Amino acid sequence: MNEKLTGVRAYRRTIALLLVLLSSAYALTLAFNVKLVKASGTIYIRANGQVDPRTAPIQRDKDLYTFTDNINDSIVVEKDSIAIDGAGHTLQGTGAPLSKGIDLSNRTNVIIKNMEIKAFYYGVDLSGSSNSIVQGNSITNNTHGIWLVRTAYEPPSDNNTIYGNNITRNKDFGIWLGFCSNNNVSNNNIADNYRGIGFEWSSKNTLRNNNITNNRYNFMVLGGTVSTFVNDVDTSNTVDGKPIYYWINRRDMAVPLDAGYVILVNCTGITVQNLDLRNNGQGLLLVYATNSTMTTNSMANNEYGIHLVHSSSNVISGNNVTCNIRGFLYDQSSNNSLTENNIANNECGIWLDESSNNEFYHNNFTNNTQQVSIERFGGCVNVWDDGYPSGGNYWSDYAGVDEDGDGIGDTSYVIDEANEDRYPLIAGSPSNDTTPPTISILSPENKTYSVNDVLLTFTVSESTSWIGYSLNGQMNMTITGNITMSELSEGFHSLIVYASDTAGNMGCSDLVYFSIETHQAAPFPMWIVAIILIITGIGVALVVYFVEFNPRAEVSV
Repeated sequence: MNEKLTGVRAYRRTIALLLVLLSSAYALTLAFNVKLVKASGTIYIRANGQVDPRTAPIQRDKDLYTFTDNINDSIVVEKDSIAIDGAGHTLQGTGAPLSKGIDLSNRTNVIIKNMEIKAFYYGVDLSGSSNSIVQGNSITNNTHGIWLVRTAYEPPSDNNTIYGNNITRNKDFGIWLGFCSNNNVSNNNIADNYRGIGFEWSSKNTLRNNNITNNRYNFMVLGGTVSTFVNDVDTSNTVDGKPIYYWINRRDMAVPLDAGYVILVNCTGITVQNLDLRNNGQGLLLVYATNSTMTTNSMANNEYGIHLVHSSSNVISGNNVTCNIRGFLYDQSSNNSLTENNIANNECGIWLDESSNNEFYHNNFTNNTQQVSIERFGGCVNVWDDGYPSGGNYWSDYAGVDEDGDGIGDTSYVIDEANEDRYPLIAGSPSNDTTPPTISILSPENKTYSVNDVLLTFTVSESTSWIGYSLNGQMNMTITGNITMSELSEGFHSLIVYASDTAGNMGCSDLVYFSIETHQAAPFPMWIVAIILIITGIGVALVVYFVEFNPRAEVSV
């Protein structure tokens, strides 16, 4: 019986010890993974001024609402004429589709200031808002930073002020204004977003002293361009450090060589020459522009290289238009001449929408995913050659032959039933080398790196006269070969490599995305670990003692 009693006691000691160890391990796991989690849930500032729920960390003093802590969800404002002060705290979401950091839709005279707003679909939604101010905030890592668009079901989105904000790393637009008027966008830093700032069908807005930099596409204007801004945009606005030139009603002038973005509205006789215009919605935008000349410019990495709207009788020659989404976009524009341009590696070389009677010849259409796209609504018939023997254009996908050796294809290059190049130029003809180099990036790859120094290695298919790379849409950095990109910042990056061959043809690589993540969890303080182990040891000793010596723990036999 003593053996049985001893066995039972040993069994109990073993079970007790295992339970204590498991509990201790669980406690240690909790200790090592401790996180401060604040209560979350949508917060409403009701029309009567009440904060709902009342437990939300927002202190009310009449019409001033001040954060007392970070908030992990959205704020919906239902009251006009108030101010919300973040007091340096953070308003953070989960990035859920259509989520809003601060919903100011259909509100008037509301001030949002001094907070970080991140990880929402819309950081601040001003749709239908008027006379409101968004000032001194950090708006980051949202899909859209500030969204100001009027819809058919909302009041005008007018007379708002967006001032002194740091708007960065948003997945699409930093600021987007659509169908709105008389808004003031000033003194903002708009950087490292996919698109920096855009306007669509908006009028009489003020744009002043904004720093727009390192965005994939810095600046764009679509629709209603004639009245988008109050006057010519102040050149204190810069894209990648270069001034924006927005000219209205100018005549017989030359655009300065320091331009980073150019819009010509109701202008005539303007010369645009020797500019490097890249990383914008449009490299060059002409609206109701006539009798102007665009020559020997480089338009690369834009959504549209050169965009013509209701523009006619312009001469566009000798430009290098490469690596854009659309090299040229003609929108209801006619009687323009496009000659001797290098149109290469664009998703679409030329897009024509209701545009006829334009001339296109002696251009190089090289390796565009789609050489020409024509929207047939309203008719679209153009001239694609200069007759024989002058010839038409070089097309890299031309499948015909030149049996007589005159440098001109024996069959037409057919674009559609109403547009054809009757005399396509043949590659290798005496004219020139028209093929840009092919560039392949080997490193970095599309993955996350745990270091801040990453190798840039690539191959180029032929001898080059110049090589450069653009990181995160920044200005090109000239290099001579493979390099190490040092001290890269945390987060996502984009990279593209350019190269020009000895004949002057510019090629570009595919865009590569990668990320840097070097942060690791801070080591758990060892003195806390020691205390936990001591307490655990004491607990084990007490349990063993209890099992060993407590008479009630013995088993009668």
